[in-house]
Amino acid sequence: MEIRAELVDPDIISTDPEDLHAHGYSEWSTINPEGLPVAVGYPRSTEQVSAIARVCHKYRIPMIPYSGGSSLEGNFSAPFGGISVDFAYMDKIVQFNKEDMDIVVQPSIGWQDLNEQLAKMESGLFFPIDPGTLLAGPSLTIRTAGSRKTDVYQGRALRLAA
Repeated sequence: MEIRAELVDPDIISTDPEDLHAHGYSEWSTINPEGLPVAVGYPRSTEQVSAIARVCHKYRIPMIPYSGGSSLEGNFSAPFGGISVDFAYMDKIVQFNKEDMDIVVQPSIGWQDLNEQLAKMESGLFFPIDPGTLLAGPSLTIRTAGSRKTDVYQGRALRLAA
């Protein structure tokens, strides 16, 4: 597989049937198409995400972001196959600009972890999110925060880095 060659670390790509099922089906969701992803990527860096994206683009393979798997809407389903990109290992603050009140985070940082780290930095800031949403990445990408309305991020300076 070309992606494995580009990523060097063979553990980053999985074709294990249990992984494929876990990343393409959810008992939480009312939408579960027949298709499953053909592989699951577990990148640890932006460069690895870029390598996966290059190969997917080259062969027109769908990329399905996965970060938590709690979507009720079936956002991580793979009706046309594709590669599920699981951001579980990307859970860090990338950059914090206190003066601008701007923070760049990786997709799988939990909102509680983010708030704990902001408190340790004595920033005076916190990420106000519905407790039903576990991770920052998915809520930013679909502009939701659990039961809150879709403009919850209006004016919030939080950016996502994958």
